[in-house]
Amino acid sequence: MAALLSLFALAISTIAVPAPAHAAMSVDQFVAKHNGGKWDFDGAYGAQCVDLIQFYNRDVVGAPRLTGNAKDLFGTASGAHYHKLGSGTAPVKGDVAVWGASVGGGYGHAGIVLADQGGSVRILSQNNHAPYNGTTPTEIISMSKAGIIGYLRPKNLTPPAPTGHAPIGHVDSVAVAEPGRIAVRGWAFDRDDAARSLAVHVYIGGHAGAPGVEGHEVRADKSRPDVNSTHKISGNHGFDSFINSRKVGSQQVCVYGIGVGNGGNALIGCKTVTIPDPNPLGKFETAASSVPGTIDVKGWSFDRSRTSTALEMHVYVGGEAGNANVEVHKIRADVARSDVNNAHGISGNHGFDSRLAVKKTGTQKICVYAINTGVGWNNTSLGCKTVSIEVAAAPAPGVGTGSLGS
Repeated sequence: MAALLSLFALAISTIAVPAPAHAAMSVDQFVAKHNGGKWDFDGAYGAQCVDLIQFYNRDVVGAPRLTGNAKDLFGTASGAHYHKLGSGTAPVKGDVAVWGASVGGGYGHAGIVLADQGGSVRILSQNNHAPYNGTTPTEIISMSKAGIIGYLRPKNLTPPAPTGHAPIGHVDSVAVAEPGRIAVRGWAFDRDDAARSLAVHVYIGGHAGAPGVEGHEVRADKSRPDVNSTHKISGNHGFDSFINSRKVGSQQVCVYGIGVGNGGNALIGCKTVTIPDPNPLGKFETAASSVPGTIDVKGWSFDRSRTSTALEMHVYVGGEAGNANVEVHKIRADVARSDVNNAHGISGNHGFDSRLAVKKTGTQKICVYAINTGVGWNNTSLGCKTVSIEVAAAPAPGVGTGSLGS
């Protein structure tokens, strides 16, 4: 029993509690009455999250008693009293948010929505904190949407659905244009204003609202006479856009048409692509100090989104980038390296083999960075090596010091 009491939500008792014929309380009245209290509907396991929802279901929605654990409410709630909306829905005040088995130790969680906060939702709920045994009071909290399986929207609180059309469209293609960049092509229009060019939202990494997705907006404003002819409409409704992305690897790309009438937005389609990493690649091969007061560094690097470009390289003497008192030198990876080109199927010069005059002496950490030049977002560290640098001999009187350059 002690182990069970540590969970968010527990199976509720089956003792019948009659439901009123109609709702007697508004959402605001319910919040004002219940916030801060401990509400045990069934007299079992203390004030669990499902107990609060049972009172809400009875006193605000006027629905028959709910059954099951928190994760079960989405399936068992009365379809005559609730609209059952998916996890990608934008919740509104009065909805019941239902989390699945990924929270609550497998039993789920539930709360009454007070506001949508994007990646989280503000709810009234109870049994939110340790020791999760039904002894903590009802309170208003913000909780991540991660794990939500859907929303129960009370029909008695929901105005009639507005008449109108959701956008229609098609995702013709999603392709990798180059590492870190995709191309999306298709069309969309809204029959509520068929001549208008729509905004189109492109989500990389999953559906809208999924954790960690990356959102971009493009416009369906390019000529598509085939679409106009088929649907007997006018205007420009095609999209054919390039999008830079920080997502890499296999990614689901989902496209939504943004409605201009009363029909809301619509998912047009999803496709999966594999996006290569666009950031520089390379190897810091050797570091030495064969001449006092100098270091020799050798290696190669190229930018995977600009493979023919000779990159700028930054050499840090005395530690990694960002450390205090490091000595910075700039060189270019512009030495011919046919082995690198053959191995990676690229052209251009991408080697570096430079001698640098340095001020630091003794044992020093030498770190090399390839500087991004394409659509990537990182300057790539090629690693660090340690060398011992002897003090350079002082020049003879009257002899210039000269310079070694890079």
